[in-house]
Amino acid sequence: RPQGGRVSLIIRFLRVSAVVVITGMALSGCISSSSRDNTGVYNVARVADMDRLAGELAGNRAVLVGETHTRMDHHDLQLAVIDALRRSGADLAIGVEWFQHSFQDDVDDFLAGRIDEAELLHRTGYFERWRYDYRLYQPIVRYARDNDIPLLALNAPKELTDAVSRRGVDGVPASVRTQLPASYDRTNSAYEESLRQVFEAHDLPADDDRFANFVDVQLTWDETMAEQAARYLDANPEKTLVLLAGNGHVIYGHGIPSRLERRLDGSVSTVLAAELAEAEPGSADFFVATRAEELPPSGLLGIFLRRDDQGLVVDELSEDSGAREAGLVAGDRLVRVDGQDGPPLAALKLALMSHEPGERVPVEYARADPDGLVTRHEVDVMLR
Repeated sequence: RPQGGRVSLIIRFLRVSAVVVITGMALSGCISSSSRDNTGVYNVARVADMDRLAGELAGNRAVLVGETHTRMDHHDLQLAVIDALRRSGADLAIGVEWFQHSFQDDVDDFLAGRIDEAELLHRTGYFERWRYDYRLYQPIVRYARDNDIPLLALNAPKELTDAVSRRGVDGVPASVRTQLPASYDRTNSAYEESLRQVFEAHDLPADDDRFANFVDVQLTWDETMAEQAARYLDANPEKTLVLLAGNGHVIYGHGIPSRLERRLDGSVSTVLAAELAEAEPGSADFFVATRAEELPPSGLLGIFLRRDDQGLVVDELSEDSGAREAGLVAGDRLVRVDGQDGPPLAALKLALMSHEPGERVPVEYARADPDGLVTRHEVDVMLR
């Protein structure tokens, strides 16, 4: 954290359309290796504010916009920044944490129209590797596709970070060692102290080796995303990169920003949601006021599934399951939900995310009798 005095900025407004004054404030400390003395404050609900923010961000090689992964308003902010920069004439690329860089070819195939959205989520292992509700990220993915904006998969492969978690950077096996970032900066004591607070808050054992591996994993995420972003910008000097990542990777510049600046010839700015409350000095270059927004629940079939080499099989049904009420039993194989074809798990999740509890969707399933004869059935299932 920045040293010296702390100034609290309280942003208040009664309704979304109210004006938030654009202001500069002298703040102590700095967010990263460059000196930043003023913080701009904007209101995401006002197009004029976002256009002015785009003007402030012009000339940066990279703009990092943080998020709390489960907050829809944070993702709305990210999209608003992207849209404002595109409308200002910036030649954009979007870098994201939620796809791992080993799947860049699959992301490119989706953007080029060679595969559909279900296939993208299947190939990238989205529901196994990231797992957050895809509705949070779908508008950004589709905006990139619809506006011909490159979408960069930046994150470290799960196989690598799992190995680092078990053994630390020095103990990573040869099978994944080539995926490590080329360099690590371990000189930021404030970064390590913030990680210690997170570590202790999770009641993890007070074990020096465990904590060292915990730090190594975080460093591997941050250094990998910074390295991938810098490589792209070096190869594409005309581009402005909007990099989307969790707040912990952005705040104070300790994570990705300072590590990107270490590799990059050009300026980097950071944007965080202001939470309509306290925005701590030095934590970002720009704060944008948002209202807390959670996603409404999507409909559920009320079944637990297992996968085999042929697809998805009903393993168990909940007591209040709409699928149970419609006649499905354990052992039935799902064929199609709501007419959605494609890889089973990704297609199923895409189909259900557009429906609310209480709606009915057609479900096609196959059932084998004791003699092995397979018959197909289609029923309407009320979602819970």
